[in-house]
Amino acid sequence: MKAEDKPIFILGISRTGSKFYMQALNSHPDVFIAPEMVFQHPVKACLLRDLKLFLSKNPDPYEIFDFVKSRNYKDTYTETVSRLDKEGFVGRLRGIEHITQLDVFHAIIQNSSLGRSRVGAKFPVHYSYGEQLLRYFPDCKIVYLTRDPRDIYCSDLVMKTRRFKAARWSGIIEFFLSPVLALYTIYKWKKSLTFFDTWEAEFGSSRIKLFMFEDIGADADKVLTSLADFLGIDCSSLSLEKIRIVDSSFSGSPGGRRWESRLSPMGRILFEILAGRRMASMGYRRRGEDVSK
Repeated sequence: MKAEDKPIFILGISRTGSKFYMQALNSHPDVFIAPEMVFQHPVKACLLRDLKLFLSKNPDPYEIFDFVKSRNYKDTYTETVSRLDKEGFVGRLRGIEHITQLDVFHAIIQNSSLGRSRVGAKFPVHYSYGEQLLRYFPDCKIVYLTRDPRDIYCSDLVMKTRRFKAARWSGIIEFFLSPVLALYTIYKWKKSLTFFDTWEAEFGSSRIKLFMFEDIGADADKVLTSLADFLGIDCSSLSLEKIRIVDSSFSGSPGGRRWESRLSPMGRILFEILAGRRMASMGYRRRGEDVSK
């Protein structure tokens, strides 16, 4: 099996340290992890949805190349497809009788790999579509990310409130946004772990592995060792020195339990009622509890 046929995908919900894993893996001379490409998403405009109609017209590979290049979803997508070589891209699709959306996605990540043999992408699809990757790429590996949902909420709230910080009604907006965001965070966090449990049971721990954000702050070297072992790559070629961003919401080291100083008493109660049992099963403690226990 060629290395290029064993792609690496980073999946999970936002604010769980995906940039750390992408930068760590890209520090390896044989690995290239593309940034987010919005290939498949249940709500946002995405390439798969646009490709479905386009491919129904049976275009040739050159027309598909032009179509892919013409899309504009987000800066990271544009950055990735800007590196595509037309002949190389077309060559990967030529000979496929019925080209699918995932065939096109595969051609994109392979052809934008900067010549590296092991390729993949960070959040290429919404986490709920991970099963499609596991089935289409029978030898892929999924680095699945999670984090204390209370810290996910606090991090996400910081990112979202930055957008309207100078607005006249920013305080009112944040007042109404906070409970809605908390409920949504709890829902998607629990849902993402349900997906992980299901896929691990079906595809096995050799195909998908859970990584917790808090472990980065506790022992980043140990995280890299675990990551390298899971992916079957040389750990000594991974470099922490090349990692610039770990948590784009907060400055400083990637510590856990930031929620203790940021989450309101009502917020703590909400998370405890709706996600307390699942948090406890993951080792996430209540405020004031000793995390070393």
